[in-house]
Order: sequence, then C-alpha cells, then structure tokens
Amino acid sequence: MMRIVMFAWLLLGVPVVWAATAIPAETPARAGVRLYGSGQYDAADRSWRLAAQAAPGNAELYYNLGCAAFRRHSLGEAMLYFQRALWLDPGHADARSNILYINVLVVDRVPINPPGVPEIIRDGLVAWLGVNGVSGLMVLTFAFACRAGWYTLRGRDVPHRRTARWIFVATLLLAIASAILFWGVVERDSTVAQGVILVRQLDVRSGPSQSHPVLFSVHEGLVVELTAQADGWRQVVLPNGWNGWVPENQLGVVQAFDLPVSERLTDAK
Repeated sequence: MMRIVMFAWLLLGVPVVWAATAIPAETPARAGVRLYGSGQYDAADRSWRLAAQAAPGNAELYYNLGCAAFRRHSLGEAMLYFQRALWLDPGHADARSNILYINVLVVDRVPINPPGVPEIIRDGLVAWLGVNGVSGLMVLTFAFACRAGWYTLRGRDVPHRRTARWIFVATLLLAIASAILFWGVVERDSTVAQGVILVRQLDVRSGPSQSHPVLFSVHEGLVVELTAQADGWRQVVLPNGWNGWVPENQLGVVQAFDLPVSERLTDAK
C-alpha cells in the first residue's frame, strides 16, 4: 500500500514541480507597475531603473520613471524623464501633457513655443514609423525608384514604359521626402542637447569654476540648452537667451540614458 501511495505522490508531484518552474519570473518592468499601483513609489523607481538599464531606448520606461519621480515630489527628475520619453517617442501624448503640467508647478515658468507644421509632420511620422521605419522607407523607395528608372530606360513597350516613368517619378519624390524626414530626425537628435535642472536652486556662474561670480539662479525642473562642457561644468542657455555655467552633476541630459539618483533615494540607502 505504501508503494502505491509513494508512486501516486511522484506522479502528482512531478507536474506540480514542472508547473512551478514553468511560471516565468516577474520582470523588473512588471514589478514596477505592481509596486507603483500599491503606492510603493521608491521601490517602483528602483525596479524601473533596472528595466531601463536593460532596455535604454524604451520610451515607456522613462515615462514610468517620470511618474514615479513626480509621486516622490522630484520635479526635476520627472521633467527629465518625461522629456526623454518625448525625445525617444515624439508622439507620446501623455509625456507631453505631463510636461505642460509640470511647467505650471516649477518656479522658473518658461512659455513653450508651439511647434511648427514641419515639426508636427516630422514628429507624427516618426511616432508612427519609428526611426528605423523612416530609414527603411527611404531605402525601399530609393530601390523602387532605381528599378523603375532602369525599366523606363530599358523597356520597349511604350504604354508600359510610360507607366514605369510615372512610377519612377512618384517613388523618387517619396524617396526624397523620406530622406528629408530622416535628415530632420538626425538634425534634431544631433544639433540640440537639452538638460534639466535637478536641484531645488542652482547658481549660474560666469565661468566653469566656483571662483567665478554668480550671474543668476535657476530652479528645479527648468529645461535648458547645453552648449559647452569643461572640467565637470556645463554651459547652459535659458530660453530667454541668458547663459552661464553650472556643475555637470546638478543637471540631467535629456539626450542620454543616465539615471540620476535623487537625494531621497540616496538617503534611504
């Protein structure tokens, strides 16, 4: 009887063990969602940081980090991550809306110039196709244009040759448009570097050292343009044209994938 019981236990236990091992472990991204939903914002932040380190180009993870930072009352970090999510995904409507909301809360309120029609078209297409999709469209349309051009020159059938000519013109125009779009994306990502002030108040100096006089002060959450770098300092330009130097470790770069640690998280450790 004992042998029968042991044999039955083995038969039932093996599927249970297999099922337990087959259940996938919770990913850091999913853990962050669970922790955020239960109000554990610091823990959610740490989980999403792990996920962002593994997938630095994921706009949704930076959006989540921005939400966690906002819940922890870190407006600078929240603005940084929402701006980064929008940089990676120009069509991210929630990130854009949260940026507008934070601009109402920060001390240095800077009016945002509405984007022009070319920028709206560019950002909309990039959000729809992605950067890889835009480059793929450019290559594909140029290939079709070359093929249609070759058939136009080599074809002997006049009606088909005329059709090929129209196809060649259409694909060539589309290829040129996609090339202009791709150039606009490259120019956007390479010519302008933005930073976000991460500390409550920061003195802006006339040069890259503490010995230079203070020109003015800026506050947490302000988005600035970065123009130069020297010995751990960054030159910043405000939207109104004022410029000066601030310590590099007091701001976060939008067009980067670093994850600055807030003072609250540092103290908690």
